[in-house]
Amino acid sequence: MSAAERIAVMEGELEGIDLVEVLQVVGIGRQYTGVELRKADQTPLGTLFVKAGKVVSVVAGPARGRDAFFLLFQQVSSEARKFFHVFRMETPSELPEPIGSLGNLLIEALARSKNGVSAQKTGPQKTASGVLPRVAAVPPLETVAKNTSNSDTTPPQAPSQLSRPPAPPSSRRPSAASLSPAASAPSAPAEKALVPPSRLPSAPDVVARQGSPAGTGTGRSAARSGAVGSDDSRSRARIRGGEGGGPRHVVLGVVSPKGGSGKTTISLNLALSFARQERSVILVDADINGDVLSAIGARERASHGAIDVLTEKVSYPSALLRTVLPHFSIMPALGEELPEIATLLSDHSGAWQKLFRQLSSEAEIVIVDAPAGVFGGTMQLLGGCTHVLAVLQAELIASRSFGMLERALGLVPEAQRPQVVGVVLNMLQSRHGASVRVLQEACAQLPKGWLLDTAIPRSDAFLEATEEGLPLRWLDERNPPAASWLFDTLAGEISDRLGLEVAARKPRQLLV
Repeated sequence: MSAAERIAVMEGELEGIDLVEVLQVVGIGRQYTGVELRKADQTPLGTLFVKAGKVVSVVAGPARGRDAFFLLFQQVSSEARKFFHVFRMETPSELPEPIGSLGNLLIEALARSKNGVSAQKTGPQKTASGVLPRVAAVPPLETVAKNTSNSDTTPPQAPSQLSRPPAPPSSRRPSAASLSPAASAPSAPAEKALVPPSRLPSAPDVVARQGSPAGTGTGRSAARSGAVGSDDSRSRARIRGGEGGGPRHVVLGVVSPKGGSGKTTISLNLALSFARQERSVILVDADINGDVLSAIGARERASHGAIDVLTEKVSYPSALLRTVLPHFSIMPALGEELPEIATLLSDHSGAWQKLFRQLSSEAEIVIVDAPAGVFGGTMQLLGGCTHVLAVLQAELIASRSFGMLERALGLVPEAQRPQVVGVVLNMLQSRHGASVRVLQEACAQLPKGWLLDTAIPRSDAFLEATEEGLPLRWLDERNPPAASWLFDTLAGEISDRLGLEVAARKPRQLLV
């Protein structure tokens, strides 16, 4: 290929960032992207091509394919200085069968590096920014097998079962902007479905604690005793307060391994339902695309956003937008200016944790709309969350990638690992066999207790709500769409699992 066919994207030395982070940033786009690695004297180490989260081809000297991919990691770790050059090209008319998923290959490369598999150097490759955690967070398979809750002899059991979920919007009321009255404020084979068999070679057997009510202390029993943290006491302790019956402060990350699963819709409408329970709620948009304000048609209202707070350009109160509900605020992802690419590539893990601590001092529940995927930017903020709510789109492609959730959570250091409060099924089409099959597989294959009873259906009401720039419940106060009530049900179910205080029932007599 000639240099004229290349469009340079970025280049630099693998010093402030590392190869894992470069690949995560460039690998999610739909463009045909090449990454060329060079020694200090500019001698090529190799080149790989990625597209839409897949590794298309890799060349490293005489090696090709998977062997070349892992060889590049070995060579990069052995060179004192190395450089990268990222470029885009027109997608060839015929592409070879992809070598595999970029996420899977990165996990395997890091695990190989840690365990010294086919590597000249022992010890893990450093991850400068922590966008993907250090390899030490990935235990060897032998360790996982032995790391049972109370005994080295109890074998991990297979995932068990549970139940369902539904979804959002339509018409009257002031437009989206009035939600923020200006101002800032202080048929797939079973083995490829939800949970791949044996969690695939490099994954820990079980990752997160069951989201049982935090106040009950039951957590997930040793149903799978190899679980990474089957005792959820540490997770409960991370809910601020609450030990003496006081208020609990929850940071709930809404995540999904696949983009387009409806995280923003879930986050926005769930936050509104919690706020309608008279709970103090802050919704944080952590996705650089800023979809929360897009959903309510108010992008122009943001002067500052979460990125500005992370980089200490402004304090967090300056980035909050008030809503018509007195205890509900929104922090957009971006303000008026786009961040520099160096900012996007930086590690903000510590800054996210600091921000969530600050917001937790003001709100009982902080809901974080995470970026698409469970690595990259999402991995940075997971350590600051007390809990995660996973969104499973009721489509086969989403179910096939959903196993990445457990694998990603397993990479988070146990002391920082958030508790899985549940999985909500979204965009369910009860008359479509493939969609129903995702529900059936979720019941059979997700870890016991993960799947929530509430499911969100695909509905035209969501399109109407987006057109009006409103949450679903705000479309028509007197006659809200039926799907909007499901978010109240979902909020109630999550409140039960979190052990949050609820107002006492006040039964009333029907007949006079």
